[in-house]
Amino acid sequence: MAKRIDENRLTPLVLVQAPAGYGKTSLMTEWFGQIIRDGETAVWLSIDHNEQTALDFFVAILMAMHHANIPIAPVRDILTTEGFTTPRTLSIATNNLLVSLERPIHLFLDDVHLLKGRPSEEGLHELVQGMPHNLHLIVASRELPSLPLGKMRARGRLAEFYAQDLRFTSAETRELLDGEGHTDLASEDVDEIRSCTEGWVSGLRLASIALKDAGSTKLIRSGLTGRRRAIEAFFAEEVLARQTTEIQDFLLKTAPLSQMCASLADTVTGTTNGRRMIVELEKLGLFISSLDDEGVWYRYHHLFSDFLLRRLEDVDPNMAAQICSKASAWFDEKGHVADAFNHAIRGNDIERAAGIFDRRCLTLAYGGELGLLAGLAAQIPSAALARFPCALITLAWLSITGWRFVDAGTALTLARARIEQMKRSSDVDLREVRQLDYLLLHRELMLAVFMDDMGEAQTYLDAIMAFENHHDEYLIGTVATSEIYIAAQKFGRINIPALSSEATVNYERNGSNYVAIWHQTVVGIAYLRAGDIERANAAFDEAHRQGGQFGDERSRLAGIATPLQAEAYYLAGRLEEAKALLADHHAVASEIGHVDQLVARFKVLVRLKEASGDLTAVDRLLADNAALAASYGFERLRLAVAVEAVRYQIREGRSDLIGRYIREGDIADTLDKHSPYGGITTIGELKALLAVRMAQLTGSYSEGARLARRWKEFAQRNGWFMSATEWGILAAQMEVLNGERLKAFRSLREVIEINIATTLVSPFISEGDVIVSVLREHVAHDSPVDRFILNLLAHHVQKLGHLPAGASSAEAPDDFDLSEMMDALNSKEVEILKLVGNGRMNREIATSLGLTEGTIKWYLNRIYAKIGVSRRAQAVKRARQLGLIH
Repeated sequence: MAKRIDENRLTPLVLVQAPAGYGKTSLMTEWFGQIIRDGETAVWLSIDHNEQTALDFFVAILMAMHHANIPIAPVRDILTTEGFTTPRTLSIATNNLLVSLERPIHLFLDDVHLLKGRPSEEGLHELVQGMPHNLHLIVASRELPSLPLGKMRARGRLAEFYAQDLRFTSAETRELLDGEGHTDLASEDVDEIRSCTEGWVSGLRLASIALKDAGSTKLIRSGLTGRRRAIEAFFAEEVLARQTTEIQDFLLKTAPLSQMCASLADTVTGTTNGRRMIVELEKLGLFISSLDDEGVWYRYHHLFSDFLLRRLEDVDPNMAAQICSKASAWFDEKGHVADAFNHAIRGNDIERAAGIFDRRCLTLAYGGELGLLAGLAAQIPSAALARFPCALITLAWLSITGWRFVDAGTALTLARARIEQMKRSSDVDLREVRQLDYLLLHRELMLAVFMDDMGEAQTYLDAIMAFENHHDEYLIGTVATSEIYIAAQKFGRINIPALSSEATVNYERNGSNYVAIWHQTVVGIAYLRAGDIERANAAFDEAHRQGGQFGDERSRLAGIATPLQAEAYYLAGRLEEAKALLADHHAVASEIGHVDQLVARFKVLVRLKEASGDLTAVDRLLADNAALAASYGFERLRLAVAVEAVRYQIREGRSDLIGRYIREGDIADTLDKHSPYGGITTIGELKALLAVRMAQLTGSYSEGARLARRWKEFAQRNGWFMSATEWGILAAQMEVLNGERLKAFRSLREVIEINIATTLVSPFISEGDVIVSVLREHVAHDSPVDRFILNLLAHHVQKLGHLPAGASSAEAPDDFDLSEMMDALNSKEVEILKLVGNGRMNREIATSLGLTEGTIKWYLNRIYAKIGVSRRAQAVKRARQLGLIH
C-alpha cells in the first residue's frame, strides 16, 4: 500500500471508495502525514452536514487552506459576498489561488459521500472540472461520487483504491494485532480473524479490543458477523462494559456532539477533565479521531457514536436533548453559528435553532454566507420561522436575488404581520421594532426594483428616505444605488456622479465588495440611458474588473454587466465586439441582476440576427424571450419583444406576429393617450413605442410622428438623451413615410446635435435605408453635423455595402453599380419594384401581396434608398435599367 501511495503521489485525482470502517480515513491520514513529513503542502477537509450548498463547500475548502497556513487574502473578499457569487466563481477563484502558490498542493477530502444528493455536490464537480496542474485531490467516500471517472481514467489522471485494496492482508492483520499486544496469537487464529472480518479494519480493531483480557478467539469469531445488531452488542459488551465508570459517563455525555474539544466536553459533562479524558480515549483507541493537527477537535467513529447515542437514550431519554442544548449555547457564545444551530436541531429544540438563526442572519447575510443561510433555514419549520421577522426579511433577500419573487413576497408578508404583532406587545423594544421596520422597507424596495415595478419602488424609496438616524452603511449604499436605478427607469432628473459617489463611500465603509459590482452595473445603465456611452462603458468595465477579482472574465459574476456592455458596443457600431461579448457570456443574464440585462441581450441579438439574415433565429428569440418574460412576470421584457415583433413584421411583411405578442390594453384607442408625463416609466415608453410602430403599420404617419416628437422632447428635457435620440429618429422615419423628407432631416439634425460628441451609430442605420437616404441627400462636408453624417454613411457602407454618398441621383449608373443595386435588394423588394414598374398603385400592390398599404410605403422608401432615387418616376426608370421591366 505504501508503494502505491508513493506511485500516485502526483496523480491529479485519487479516489478511495469503500464501505464504512474499511480504513479510508486511516489511509488518508497516513498519506497526509507522509506528505507533511516530506515538507510538502497538504490540506485536510472532513465533509460534514454543514456543507449544504456548493458555496458552503468552497468556503469550507478556503477555510481549511487557511488553517493549513495557506494565505487566502487574494480571495478573502469572496467570503463577504452580498449574493452574486456562484459555484463557478468560487471554483475559479480557488483554482487561481492554488495556481498562484506555484507548488504542489495535496487536498484531502474525507466523507465525500455526505455531499451526494445535495446542492453542494455541484461544488465538487466544479472543483474537479477546473483542477489546476498543481492540485492533487485525494477523495474518500463510502459511495462512488458522480464524477467523470471514465474520462479521467482514460487520460491517466485517476488512481483508485476500493474495498478490496483496503482489506488487510494476513501480514497486515498480524502486524496490527501484534501492535495491539496480541503477539501470542497463532497464525491460524490471525487468518481466521481476518477471514471473519474480511479484512475490515474496524472489525479487526473491535476484535483486538475484545481479545484483551478475553483470551478466546472463538468468542471473537462468533461476535463479528457484520450485522448491525451484533456490532452494537459487541460495542456494549466488549467495549463500553470494560471501561471505567468515569470513561463510560464521559462517552455517553459526549456522544450527541458532532465534534468536540476539551472546553466543550467540560461544558456538557459538567466536569473539568475534558482534556485528560480525550487523551485517555485516544490512548485506548476508543474510536475517536482527531480532526486537526493540533489535537484540538475530535469526533467519534460514526458507528460508535450511534451506539453510544442509543445507549444514552436507554439511560435517560431526555439527556441527549439537554446535552445538545448546552453544546448549542457553547457554540453560539463562540460565534460558531452553524454548529450552534445544528446542535439545537440535534436536540430537537426548533425554537432555539430559529432564535439563533434570527440573531445571526444579518451577520451571515452581510458576510456573504448566503448558502449557509439557505441551508440552515431549510431545517426550520415554517411555523417556527413565522415568529422571527428578521429571519424572514433576510430570507426574502435570498429569494429576491434569485428571482423567486413569490417566495420573497410570502416571507415579507409574514414578517410584516409579526412586526405588527410585536408593536401591540406591552414589553416591545421600540429600537428593535424601528430597525425591523427599516429592514422591511428596504426589502420591499429591493423586491419592487428587481420585479421592475418602479411605481412601488418609488413609494418604498420615499418611505425609506423619510427615516432618520439610520447608520447601516450597506443599506444606505443600496438605497442610493436604487435611487439611480429608479430615476433611470422613470425619466427622473438626478446627478448620477453624486449619487454614485455616495453609494460607493458607504460600500467601502461596510466592506461590501460584491455589491459594488451590482452598483457599477446600475451606474452603467443610467449613463447608457443618458446617452453617455463612454461613461457607461467605464462603469461596465469596472464591474467586470471587480467581478474578475473573484473569478475570471467569463464567470457569471464578472459578466453581470456583459449584456449591457454588448448593447453599448452595438449602439456605437462595434457590432463584432458586441457579438463576441454575448457569445462569450451566453448565460450570464439569466436569473441575476435586473430585467435590463435580459432586455439588452434580447434587443442586441435580434438586431444582429436580423442584419445577418438569420430570420429563423429571430423567430426563436422572439418566442424564447416572450416565454422568459412570462415565467418571471417581467412586463418590460414582454413589451420589448412585442415592439421588436411589430418592427420585424413591418420589415419582413409578416402578418402573424402582432396577434402573438401584443395583448389587449397594450395600445390605447388614441395615440394621445400614450403621451409622456411626469413619473411615467420605461414600461409606459415601450407601450408608446408599440403604438407608434402600429401607427406606422397602419399608415397613420402624421399622428405617429407627432407622438414621437413629444416623447423626444420629454426625454431630452429630463436628460435621458438615448431615449430622445431613438424617438427623434423614429419621428423622422414617420415623416419620410408621410412624404416630408425635409422635415425628417430637420428631426434627424436635432438628434445629431444631441450626439455630436458621441460615438453613436446603430440607432441611425438600424432603421434601414429610409433614414440613411435622407441623411445622404443633405450631407455636405463643412460642419460637425456633416462629419457626423459622413461617419454614419461610412458605417452603413461598411455594414451593408450600399451606394456611396454621391449616388442619390437618378442618372443611369454603370454596370458595376447596377450589379451592386441588385445585390442590395431582397426578393420582396424586387417583387414590389417590378409591380411599381408595371404601373401598379400602392393599394393594388398591398392587396396582391397581402400587406398593408403602410407597409408598401415603408418598402418603397427602402427601395428608393437602395437604388439611389427619391421619386416614383425615377424608380420606374431604374427598374427598367435593372432589367426588371421592359
